[in-house]
Amino acid sequence: MTVPERDLPDRELVARCQQGHPGAFDELVVRHQDRVHTAVARFCGNAEDAADIVQRAFINAFRKIQEFKGDAAFSTWIYRIAFNQAISFRRE
Repeated sequence: MTVPERDLPDRELVARCQQGHPGAFDELVVRHQDRVHTAVARFCGNAEDAADIVQRAFINAFRKIQEFKGDAAFSTWIYRIAFNQAISFRRE
């Protein structure tokens, strides 16, 4: 019996994503997008800009998921990606 992705810890979802399971990354997005958006919106002061930044951050995370080693929590990793995106956005 396969465990539903919503019941798996982040580290298992990352492993599944790295193995090519299509819904694993979707579950990570669902779990983390609201908190990441809230933090980025506070940083940049604009909810619409934050939505764009967070979208870019998750796209970048998806593209780089094979590089995620698990030394930190997925949440820490996605926050770092999002804040790097926000800093770059401010420079534009």
